[in-house]
Parts: sequence; C-alpha cells; structure tokens
Amino acid sequence: MKDILLVISVFLVAAVLAGGCHLVSGPPPDVVATVDDEEISYSDHQARVRQITTAYEDQGGEVTPEVEDYIREAALDDLISETVLHREAVRWNVSISDRDVEEAFERFRGQFEDEEQARAHLQDLRMTEDDLRDQIRRQMKIEDFLQAYVEEELDDEEFEVSEEEVEALYEQYSGHMEDFPEYEDVAPMLRDELMETRYHELLGELVEELRAESDVEIKIDTE
Repeated sequence: MKDILLVISVFLVAAVLAGGCHLVSGPPPDVVATVDDEEISYSDHQARVRQITTAYEDQGGEVTPEVEDYIREAALDDLISETVLHREAVRWNVSISDRDVEEAFERFRGQFEDEEQARAHLQDLRMTEDDLRDQIRRQMKIEDFLQAYVEEELDDEEFEVSEEEVEALYEQYSGHMEDFPEYEDVAPMLRDELMETRYHELLGELVEELRAESDVEIKIDTE
C-alpha cells in the first residue's frame, strides 16, 4: 500500500486548471458544503487549504492572490470528491485496522527530528494528531476501495494501450527533446504513463458519477 499521508486527490488538479466557482469573501459559515446528510465544515476546508498551500510552497510555488483563490476552490472540490468516495468505500464495507493507521502515523512522525517538530508541522497545517489519524484512515479506506473497484468493476480492455498510442506519445516527446532515447528503450515507460493516465481518467469518471448521484450543496457564496 502506498504512503498516503496528506495526499491531495488527483481530481484536485482538474479543479485548479478549470477554475470553477469563485469563493467570495465574507463571514464564513460553520458548514461550507453538504453531501446528502454529511457536512463539510469550515475548519476542515481551512485545514485542506493549508495542506495544499504548504505542498505547493514546498515545491517552490508562489502563492499569489490568484493561486490562493484557486487553492480555496480546489480544496472544497477535493473535499466533496473525497466525501463521495469515502461514502462509497463505506458502502463496500472497506475497513482499515488501527495498526495500519498507527504505522502510517509513525511514518509521518519519522520525517521529523523529534515529536516537537512534528507537532509544530501539524499546527501549521491546522491539524491535531487525532485529526491526522482520522485523515489517514479515511484516505487509506478510499485507496483500498479504489483498488477493489478497479479489480472488480473494470475490464482489462479498459486499460489496454495500443502500440499506436505508445508510438504517438514517443513522437510527441522526441519532437520536443533533443537526444531522446530510442523507442525500444523507453516504450515500456511510455506505456506505463499512458496506463496511469487512463487509470486517472476512469477514476475521474467514477467520481463524476458518484457526485451526480449525490445531493451536493455548496454553502459558500459563489459568483
């Protein structure tokens, strides 16, 4: 199982690029959105905003006012997508052991010199240790559900990549990069890249279906 500490959903990227609704300033509500009978709190939204901002800054990004707006929009979209996926994971009776959660939590703490530094990092993310454990369990449950969904619901044909697709991607790369390796040397890597793209597309379609089946209401004013 992959380490998924503070994972940002792949669906968030599409939200950032698409723009979506603009969150208007004003007194924040206690609940920023609902998915059927499940509430997404203002504090959860703020924590996710901080997580994304920290990850973006760690990669050298500059948080301009425009980027900040996109992050807030994407954080809300990400939480909604995460909520529908978690609900589906519960429906599939996916469970995560306390031991797995604690092992992941210890891996998080192992990134820092001491516990004090780890706590300071969590404080910067506006999270407690229990918050992080809850998020770890939630995201592990989603990951296990997605793996089961792919294995049980999708045909191998949906992941097939033709030789023509691999060759087209090779032509795209080699046409823009000097001294690009020979086709035979990189074809397996390019095929894996296309498979990964197809995987994310299928998961994106799943999220879209789950969201369409849910009653999603955004409580934050939009324009």
